[in-house]
Amino acid sequence: MSEGFASMIKLRLLKLDYSWIAKDVVQSFSEMRWLSWKGCPTQFTPTNPTKLVVLDLSYSDITESWMGWKYIKVAKSLKVINLTSCHKLSRTPNLSENLQLEVLILKSCYRLTAFDKSIGDLKRLVILNLQHCDNLTYLPNNICPLICNLKSVSNSSLAPDLEVETSDDDSVSSGR
Repeated sequence: MSEGFASMIKLRLLKLDYSWIAKDVVQSFSEMRWLSWKGCPTQFTPTNPTKLVVLDLSYSDITESWMGWKYIKVAKSLKVINLTSCHKLSRTPNLSENLQLEVLILKSCYRLTAFDKSIGDLKRLVILNLQHCDNLTYLPNNICPLICNLKSVSNSSLAPDLEVETSDDDSVSSGR
């Protein structure tokens, strides 16, 4: 690990926007609460984010199959995920372990077409930003009660086109 970071064992906030650093640097901060890494390299996987509250990976090339999602599941206190302009994301990751999540920002995720069914488990979610997610066509049926309880849903083009399907897959889809 880089010598400069080695002594920062109690680091709570780290902003590495558009940085390429040694892989083991971020992995060593077990007390970190806020990680902002816009343009995060896809090789990065946070291995010890147990106390993480805010995660900003906007403008990154991560996908729904990014290896880091399995580690993010241990962040039981995670309240904010910002994935603005993650253009390679076509489906939301499984967030079933992040039940404290209050804010999910997916603004300008142009390739986003579907939500993982775990979105319906996020009972504390109050802000869902879907601005410019114009290709979104699949929402699991269990998201309907969640949308009614949100303080803010940002996507004026989404709501008029949604229809609830009564098929066996329990989904809501776009009428496009």
